[in-house]
Amino acid sequence: MKKNSSILRRLKWSFIAMGFGMGAVFPVFASFFVQFRTGMLGWFVLGCVAAGITVGFVNYWLTHWVMLRQLSKIAQLAASVRQGDLTRKCGVQSADAIGDISDSFNGMIDTLHSQIGDINQGSTSMQSAAATLDQQIGLVTSEQSRVQIQRDRVVKAVDHLSLSGAALTDALRHVGVQARAMQSRSEQSQGQISHSMNSIHSAMARVNEAMARIRALVAAKDEIAIMTQMISSRGTRLGFAQPERNRANCSGDGAFNA
Repeated sequence: MKKNSSILRRLKWSFIAMGFGMGAVFPVFASFFVQFRTGMLGWFVLGCVAAGITVGFVNYWLTHWVMLRQLSKIAQLAASVRQGDLTRKCGVQSADAIGDISDSFNGMIDTLHSQIGDINQGSTSMQSAAATLDQQIGLVTSEQSRVQIQRDRVVKAVDHLSLSGAALTDALRHVGVQARAMQSRSEQSQGQISHSMNSIHSAMARVNEAMARIRALVAAKDEIAIMTQMISSRGTRLGFAQPERNRANCSGDGAFNA
């Protein structure tokens, strides 16, 4: 089929060809029943052909006026539907293929109405789902932001903990050094304390020895004092006895002299 072929054009030429054929065949059929006058057969054939062609044009016009006008209504309604107007219905009624086309077209419009309603309902559902999805996405985004903030805090805390751990390690190392130094100083102090204790014990021993000597000296002093006192006492007694002796001696000498 050619790209620019037309059914109506083909129908028109079909009617014309049919009329021409009928006009050409009718004189042959009529010759069996009619005796033509001399020279009238050609005119009869020409008249039949012209009448057949005329009948073809009349048939095409009648077809166009009766059927194609209704089909034009369906075509106009189809154009309206194609433009989105579903408010109209096809009013062509016929108990043949044209009526079937009209009913099918009205059924198609009803189906489109139902589908559009379903689409609108689906669109409403999709809008509700989209709103819910947007809300969920907002919640997920908010939760993701909160998780990101928490993660940043954790990262900062880990970094701070790492720094604190490094500082703690340095502090522990420094404390260890100080502890070792304190231990060394403690050991030195213990040595010094032991040496001091030994010195103190030695000093105490010397003090005890000195005290013993002092006690001995005190005892000797006391003995010397006692002895001195005894000597002094005896000297005093001897001092008192000597004059008595002298007087006795003097008395004795006088007696002898007498």
